[in-house]
Amino acid sequence: MHQFFVESNLDLNQLVYLPADVLRQIKTVLKLKPTELVWLSNGSKLVEGSLQSDWTVLPKRWIETPQRSVQVVLYAALIRKERFEWMLQKATELGIDRIVPLIMERNVVKWEDEPRKLQRYTAILKEAAEQCHRVDIPHLDEPQRLKQVDFSGTDKLLVAYEELSQTQPLSQIPLTGKSFGIVIGPEGGISASEFEYLKSKEGIPVGLGPRILRAETAALVALTTLNLRIE
Repeated sequence: MHQFFVESNLDLNQLVYLPADVLRQIKTVLKLKPTELVWLSNGSKLVEGSLQSDWTVLPKRWIETPQRSVQVVLYAALIRKERFEWMLQKATELGIDRIVPLIMERNVVKWEDEPRKLQRYTAILKEAAEQCHRVDIPHLDEPQRLKQVDFSGTDKLLVAYEELSQTQPLSQIPLTGKSFGIVIGPEGGISASEFEYLKSKEGIPVGLGPRILRAETAALVALTTLNLRIE
């Protein structure tokens, strides 16, 4: 079933007019036909409807979607373009609520190189949310330097760190509260000064296993572990 995001109010038996980009995708890319069923979401509700001859959609039934009671924020250092985009896509599929790109000491990628990346990343999140039938799209913040980030919105801040002697396994950390943040460093890792700074912000160093993981892999392992424990 194909899903699309719209900004319209959604009500049963009330025609929905589709934006130009969605119409183009339906008619030119997907080549859907009138009477075919599609799903529409406005960020809070998900509905199934049928395409009409004038390319509107007539909603027929609500789609129930699983909702979890906690929020998860991914604080992810900028990494190489293809890997960061892949991480955004998979994090969306894993139910991430918010993503904060971080500018850290050992970043290989500099955000200033391509200031239009944010628009592309937003499109990737939207497409991934449609693909996995999410009712909402994760929020993507502007990139921030580590010491500019306000971590106060999370009940527990977890910091993925490769020195296992200084961490506790993420699978064993007590998870209490309604919001969790996970910090993932860049290709070069989290520097010693950044590590101490994160601990000063009540960050809890966590290990993801005995092997050194790529940044994008570490993000997925961390999110999967959190999902298994909180969902």
